[in-house]
Amino acid sequence: MEAARPEVTYRQREDMLILRFGPVVPAITVELGDGMLVRLDPKTEDIVGIEVLNLSKRVRGAATAVSPSGGPRSNRPDRKAPRMVPRGLVPV
Repeated sequence: MEAARPEVTYRQREDMLILRFGPVVPAITVELGDGMLVRLDPKTEDIVGIEVLNLSKRVRGAATAVSPSGGPRSNRPDRKAPRMVPRGLVPV
C-alpha cells in the first residue's frame, strides 16, 4: 500500500499552517507550546497532522534573526533579496 502524500494548507485569515498526513480523521489535539499543535489518532496515537499558529510572525522573526535589515539577504549584490513567499501553500 502506497503512503498518502502530505497535504499542506495555509489559512491566511487564521495565519495558520496545516500539515495533514493522510485523510481527515477524528483526532486529539495536543499543544506542544508556543502555538505548535500536533493532531494524534486516538486509537493508534499516530501523528495525523501538525498545525502552526501565527505563521507570519514566526517567518518574520526568523528573517530578522538571519538579516539585520529584517529580511532575507541576497549573497549577490546585483540582485535584490528574494521575497519571503511560501511555495506550494494555498490560502483557504
